[in-house]
Amino acid sequence: MSIQNRFKRTPPLRVITCSILILLTGQAHALGAPVATFSTDSTTVTELSFDVDLSFSAPVKDLQKHELKVENGHPTSFEGEGATYRFTVFPTYAGKVTISLPAGVAVDASEGKQSNLASAPLVVNYQPPITTDLYGPLESEESSWHVYITFPQKVSGLTDSDLAVVNGTASGTISTSAETHDTHQTALEGRYYRTTITASKPGMVEVSLPAGAVQAVAGNQESSLVSNTLRTECTSDFGEKWIVDSAEDWSEHTASSSHLQFSDGFAEPTADTAAFSSTVKTFSEKLQPRSVTFTQSPVWNHWRDAGNIGPRGGAPILLPIANDDYYFIGGKNVHHSTDMKNWELVLSFPKEYSKWTTTAEYKDGTFYFFSDKPNDEDSQLFIGEKSEGGLSGEVAGLVFVAPSYGSDNSLLRDDTDGRFHVIYEEHSPLNAGKHSWDSPLAGHASSPDLVSGFSHHMHQPPVDHRTEPTGEIVYHQHPHHDYDHPYQKHEPGQDAYGDWTTIKIGQRYYLFGDYDQHGQKEMSVARFTSTSLYEEFELVGSFGAGHPDPTVGFAEGQFYLITQQKSDFVSPGPWVEGVEARAGVDSNGDGSIDQWTEWQTVKETYDHKPGYARVVAMEPAQIVLSGLPAGKGFQFEFRINNQIVPEWPPIMDRVEFAFEPGTSN
Repeated sequence: MSIQNRFKRTPPLRVITCSILILLTGQAHALGAPVATFSTDSTTVTELSFDVDLSFSAPVKDLQKHELKVENGHPTSFEGEGATYRFTVFPTYAGKVTISLPAGVAVDASEGKQSNLASAPLVVNYQPPITTDLYGPLESEESSWHVYITFPQKVSGLTDSDLAVVNGTASGTISTSAETHDTHQTALEGRYYRTTITASKPGMVEVSLPAGAVQAVAGNQESSLVSNTLRTECTSDFGEKWIVDSAEDWSEHTASSSHLQFSDGFAEPTADTAAFSSTVKTFSEKLQPRSVTFTQSPVWNHWRDAGNIGPRGGAPILLPIANDDYYFIGGKNVHHSTDMKNWELVLSFPKEYSKWTTTAEYKDGTFYFFSDKPNDEDSQLFIGEKSEGGLSGEVAGLVFVAPSYGSDNSLLRDDTDGRFHVIYEEHSPLNAGKHSWDSPLAGHASSPDLVSGFSHHMHQPPVDHRTEPTGEIVYHQHPHHDYDHPYQKHEPGQDAYGDWTTIKIGQRYYLFGDYDQHGQKEMSVARFTSTSLYEEFELVGSFGAGHPDPTVGFAEGQFYLITQQKSDFVSPGPWVEGVEARAGVDSNGDGSIDQWTEWQTVKETYDHKPGYARVVAMEPAQIVLSGLPAGKGFQFEFRINNQIVPEWPPIMDRVEFAFEPGTSN
């Protein structure tokens, strides 16, 4: 089926109707006021969308889509005239979808010019099948990793033993959404789960969930269907590791320190210089040390103002697909550069695609551009290919219907699972027009090919800063739309985020966007981070001023954060320089170090990952220990020069001491 026709279906036979109840029998007809009737094929639906017919007792005029009131759904494809109309509703969550028409929004087409009466609501129960979808890495260098399990509505009863695992075990299965936001009482609760898979040995590990493992909490409590089988190639050698990460780890493994403040699992310098020495970690048998790796705090504060970068014209999108091969999208046009300074026009979008391009991605020579024409609307796809004149392509059509308008989204093709991930604005918790058209809630959907597979809230929201819901549903209108948007009032006031852009560095994701802080006049760029796309991101900072609508990318050996304001930003990367380290071994087991490495400067380095536009390869801050002998005790030390990068101290987060497998004797 073509992209353009994905959502078109043969109109079903209407067997269920809902019409207005008139207490004063015959009075409305005598006055000539049109009576509205909604109909659909069933009051219980299981598909992604359903069609609704709207008919009047007499022909009307001046009826627009924005007059429809749809709670827990999104109306599209409004067509018709006179006394007969049809539209399609995409439900947002499992549960009741309520459709109604207020009084006075349509005028009798006859000479009487009477307005319609308010309709009775049509209530449709959206109960999708309890499908089970498993997501996780295609390959893992570690012996343990997370697998994420999602359901279309709240379920209960999932435990470790329910999961079928070949060449491994499942442990620590939890509901991530209920754990984080159990006070919201929304349909997002109990839908998202995480489990830890531990491989038994190197090789293929298969995970699935048999049918009937869990039941829906609401409705008829039907059981879940069998899941897909997730296959992960484990390439770990199962070597021993000593990890210092949590606050408890730092406390337990500190022998001495100077000018370091330990808080929330971080070690932060408090003076121009600082130093740390670990305890000696002992083992019962000799091990051969392999490496010691240092990781800093992910806050990534050190950005500097770089003036204007790239061509101007609308919200910017940077798409660097390789070294010396950079693309910049500004509104209607695509430009190319080999140095981030000189830009050549290579493509102008067709008129119907216009200036509403929100994000872009790349794979195997093909460019994918998302547009939300006519602004904050459902995502349309434009596919481009390299040609002699630059780029050529065509509009492919509708690919993702947002659960609430606000698709100013981020697009990322991930190297971990091979999927295209869309992070989008979800405006259901507020009147977005009063919050810079941003929201405290972001949605997340993914697709294997950018054409199929998207569904509403198919993954846990990456950002969810909603306050308490009041239960009151009200409406407001977007200046570019022809229908009113429902939202639920929340109290107290909420911060809002949007215009998302994402980059992955090594195994860590960074999400940037607008930051409209409640009660503040000035906007800024929000910076979120996570080690998984399938969990909620943490807000770790902000910078800049004005409505940014940012884009982020890696080019010319550094990171660019480009906005629609006069200030753009550059950074060398999350690592802050100024760290030296060494490691030592107790080879005879007497509790003291016999041999040390030399002191070495350690830092992360970054480069394009071949074939990916938004994934950056990272070489860790690491000391290779092949020159040290085997031993039973090991120690590491580091020292910090806090003056190398002014204003931004190197904050240590994690240290991993790794050993060769099978070296005990």
